[in-house]
Amino acid sequence: MTRRLLMLALSVSLVGWALAGCSAVQRIPDRQESTRAYLRLDVEPSTTRVFIDSKYMGIVKGWVQQTVPVEAGARRVELRAEGYITRRFDVELEPGEEVTLQVNMERTLDDEPN
Repeated sequence: MTRRLLMLALSVSLVGWALAGCSAVQRIPDRQESTRAYLRLDVEPSTTRVFIDSKYMGIVKGWVQQTVPVEAGARRVELRAEGYITRRFDVELEPGEEVTLQVNMERTLDDEPN
């Protein structure tokens, strides 16, 4: 009987522990109720470094679907790639809005093929 109670207590503890792990799942807010906006980057080369409001955000291909979540409002986007001309854009993003920035970076004159 004691063994059966011990096994029951252990089973309940394991189930409780497993369910406790589920509480760590984070809900993704609906885009309409969020203060965030989404900047989709269709940029070549995909190794271009992305800066938003002077803050380094990573490289283009490093984001899922090349989409960077940002705070809504006026944003300064800067794109930098080795051997390419730096590009800067001012964008205005509404909460929940997704804007696509399509850019083919231009090579610097020093890096053009002969």
